[in-house]
Amino acid sequence: MKALISDPTLISQLNQYYTAFHWGNAELSRRFSDQKLTREVP
Repeated sequence: MKALISDPTLISQLNQYYTAFHWGNAELSRRFSDQKLTREVP
């Protein structure tokens, strides 16, 4: 396990996945809140 974690390429890949996942969630939640706001407007 330590050998995997010390691999710089794997660390950068994990960072990319985490960043994409984080920003993907932020974008989804923003769109969802936008939809709720537009729905509430008569």
